[in-house]
Amino acid sequence: MRFEKDFMEYNVLIVDDSKLIVNRLTKILEELDCISFVSAANSYTEALSLLEMHTFHLAILDINIPGKNGIDLLNYIKDNYPSVSTFMLTNQSDSYYRDICLKIGCNEYIDKTNDFDQIQNLVMNYFEATVLPGQ
Repeated sequence: MRFEKDFMEYNVLIVDDSKLIVNRLTKILEELDCISFVSAANSYTEALSLLEMHTFHLAILDINIPGKNGIDLLNYIKDNYPSVSTFMLTNQSDSYYRDICLKIGCNEYIDKTNDFDQIQNLVMNYFEATVLPGQ
């Protein structure tokens, strides 16, 4: 899918313990011309390692991951990598979790069950509407 603005490329981190979700999401994101690099972690600890090794513009996080949970990871990213945008992608559609994540600073809260098919458009629209630091 073609990116309408001046061509910029973004790096995305996916953190989810489901290989099926990671594979589907990677395929969806790699169809976007604006995505340069997609990396995946299956746990909190693996995500920390990837964050130290690469520069990411967007992290897509599940709440239920091995180690600490995705909300802990969201807090860590916001405290240590404030320029990284964050989307929560989860089956926890309860407003309780959404409110916590939005208060911490996630940019989008996406319900895996009902909104998964909209991810490509959400990511593309987000990057089109946002001027990220360093871009």
